[in-house]
Formats: sequence, C-alpha cells, structure tokens
Amino acid sequence: MEKLSIDYIKNEIKKEGYFLISKEYHNCMSYIEIQCPIGHKYRTKWNKFQQGRRCNICASTKRKTLTYIKKIIESYEFILLSTKYNNCNTKLEVVCKNNHKYITTWDKFRLGYRCSICSGNDKKSFKYIKENIEKYGYKILTQKEDYKNTKTVLTGECDKGHYCKIRWADFNRGIRCSECRGLRKKSFQYIKNAISKENCILLSKEYINSSTPLIVKCDNNHIFHPSWRNFKNGSRCPKCSMSSISKASQIWLDSLQIPNKYREFPILTSDGKKYIADAYDPKNNTIYEYFGRFWHGHPDYYQSDKINPICKKSFGELYINTITKIKRLEEDGYNMIYEWGP
Repeated sequence: MEKLSIDYIKNEIKKEGYFLISKEYHNCMSYIEIQCPIGHKYRTKWNKFQQGRRCNICASTKRKTLTYIKKIIESYEFILLSTKYNNCNTKLEVVCKNNHKYITTWDKFRLGYRCSICSGNDKKSFKYIKENIEKYGYKILTQKEDYKNTKTVLTGECDKGHYCKIRWADFNRGIRCSECRGLRKKSFQYIKNAISKENCILLSKEYINSSTPLIVKCDNNHIFHPSWRNFKNGSRCPKCSMSSISKASQIWLDSLQIPNKYREFPILTSDGKKYIADAYDPKNNTIYEYFGRFWHGHPDYYQSDKINPICKKSFGELYINTITKIKRLEEDGYNMIYEWGP
C-alpha cells in the first residue's frame, strides 16, 4: 500500500475541523500532534483518527456547556438554534449546511449522526411511500391513518395479484412479495401434492412448518420421517438408499475426478481396525468421505437427542462418532477431504 503524504493527512484532518501541528508523518502507527476545534492539543495516530477517535480532552466525562456544544457543532458548518442544554440526551434544534432544520442530541451528533434529510433517513410521508411502491405495479390497501413510520407493516397486492405485507424499510432494500420469492408458508395440500409427485404418500394429517418431521411412505411401502425442508432438498427413504455405495457420493467423487480404482478403498487405522473409505488417493495420502446428513447426524438438520429410526442411535451419537473418526484418521497422518450431503 502506498504511503500517504503529510499534505493528504493534513487535508483529511482539516475536513473534520482539526489542525495538524506535526511537520512530519512517518506511517499510520506513528504519533502526530493535532489541535481540535476547541484549541486542545493532543497526540494520536492517523489510524486512530481514521477510526473516528477524536480529542481525548473533549471526550472526557465532564459535563459539556452549551457554549462548548455550539462551538463543536458550528465547526462542522452547522448552526445550533437551541438555547438550552441539560445533558447529552437533550433534544437540540440544528440547521445543517443545506439549510435543513432537524432535531438531534449531543450524544448522536458527537457519534457522527448528522442531518437525516441529507442522509435519506428522514420520516417519509404516506403519500411518498404509496407512490414509490405503486410505481412497481403494487397496490397499497392500508389507509393513511394507519401509517406511522417506515417500519409500519402495510397490506397490499403485488404486481402478480398476491396479497402481501410490506414495510417500506424492506421494500426500499429490494425485498418484495414473499409468495413471488417462494417464502410464504406452504399449505398442507401443496406439501401433499409435492410429495406425491415423487411417488411417495404423505401420511401426516397436518403440516406445521418446514422443520417439523412428517410421516411419509415411499413407493416400497417404507415409512420414514423427513421434514419438508429435507424432502425438498432431496432427502428420501433411508431404507431404500441403504447400499454399500452411495449414489450421491459417486457424483461428488466424479466432480473431484477421483479414478474408480481409488474408490471403496480399504483403510487400516492405527488401532488395527479396517474400514472402507469412499475413496483414497495414495499419491497424496488423502481420504475422501461423503457424509449423509441422516446417517451421520448433522446437527444443523437433526436434533442430537432424537433417535435415528434406522440404526437406533441418537443423531448426537452419530455426529460425535463421525467427528471422532475424522480426528483419528488425521492423527494417523491421513489428509481428510469430506463433504456433507443429503
């Protein structure tokens, strides 16, 4: 990174109403002498000044006077209209450089909060909100008297005719109709139809949310308990998927271009136990393992105290065994590359 010149430092400090006294500048960690708008002289570092740290005398806990507050505010080319000041939370009337009149406190001003109109954070009128939402083809149904601020939840219809709830603060950031984005809670009938398309039958009588386990029967009449989230992500009947070779693991190994001769490779651990790795490359002493979330109890998908209905062990135990296995192989000197999958 190119070293900054003393003229650059001087100009940047001047923009904040401060004055650089030092005649030399070495680097961002070296001390420089500065004078604040009130006239206090102190030493600091350029990186500290950049981070917003200012005069340590001004920042002391001693109660500030109205004269002091006024002088600081005016050093930023603002005008203080208030004639009374009690403490840092007293509401002050201020005029910014662009002649916008607004209310603030000394606590907010000293922390860098300035004119809300200039920053675009001022309270928007209902008319403004309505016009700016409806220009996207939306229709606002909420009445004017029910609007308070940009966080008020408004009811309306999107350009596709979906009933939706909108907040201006969200809408202005690009967050639109939840149904169009596929985030609206699915109905029981929707879940049932989606599962049916996969040649499975939903036996559950109700649907609560995407994390709740469902009772599902596969086309081989096996009963299993996926959540809707897991099912839509590809998780299917564990009995049907039981085999010495996982299809998902083979797809993953194909993507890594692991030759077939290195797959289903026998590994001998330091304690004399032998197990079959998904793949092992002797050239770089690397073991490749693909861990199915259901079989290895991934904590992001299964509660640790719940029992895996197939192997009759808790998901927590399965996960610990998996992590222990990884650590043991690494301690034996193997390099480990692994992937979590459905």
